Amino acid sequence: MSTGSTSSPLLAGVKIADRWIDFVNGGRPAGRGSQSNSRGSMAGVPRLSAQRLMNRVRRLLRLAERMSIRHARDMSSSSGCKAMAQDKFVFGVDLDGVVADFIAGLRPIAAEWLGMAVESLPLEVSYGFPEWRLEDYGGYEALHRFAVKERDLFKRLPPIAGAPAALRRLSGRDVRIRIITHRLYIKWFHQEAVQQTVDWLEYHGIPYWDLCFMRDKAAVGADLYVEDSPDNIRALRETGHDVLVLRNSTNRDLPGPGAESWEEVEAFVDAFVQARVRGG
Repeated sequence: MSTGSTSSPLLAGVKIADRWIDFVNGGRPAGRGSQSNSRGSMAGVPRLSAQRLMNRVRRLLRLAERMSIRHARDMSSSSGCKAMAQDKFVFGVDLDGVVADFIAGLRPIAAEWLGMAVESLPLEVSYGFPEWRLEDYGGYEALHRFAVKERDLFKRLPPIAGAPAALRRLSGRDVRIRIITHRLYIKWFHQEAVQQTVDWLEYHGIPYWDLCFMRDKAAVGADLYVEDSPDNIRALRETGHDVLVLRNSTNRDLPGPGAESWEEVEAFVDAFVQARVRGG
């Protein structure tokens, strides 16, 4: 399986860490003390220690390698899974909260629904948005229905930073992207949800081999999943599947492995794939 010009997942992670440090520190390498930059920086994000970030990347990559070796061993011992083990590497990718920034996209619609200023709705929320106090306005399902049917929510969500480009790079390295989303859980507007999803993926140039709308994500199978929903993460892990948690305010209490950005996701997947290839 081709992994591009980088021969080592650790080296890939180091290069990613270098680029991330440059961006966070205002477009210059860490430690040079620049106060300004021409590319822009992340407001409110403190300067990062290069050594601290490199250590984080190394820990993630070592964990990816251990998980991948265990996964390959489990696959080879199960006759029902041999076809997947011998085929392309399948990466099971959730959409909302992982590739699409669901909170940022829903927030202005929720403000309209509630008749409130958007700034009054916190971005740091738990699953189900109890912090937005939706109970007196029909609850979350009523807001969700309005957002999709009347405001084209799934067609207008902003992407998570770095997600489309990272998925394009992974697809170019022969990783099979399997989008698995549970967007059809409310009745009577499945057509709109499916069409908006397809339009959104095409508009943002996100590659995928499979697009699956289902609640039980383990049923379609993947070598590795990336998820943000606490319930889905627990369900997948309880059935023996490898899951990388994309961190946000809804899942910070869950154990890792976890990634804070799509650059970390990409490095983890590369290490996982390469470890599996080496392990046979």
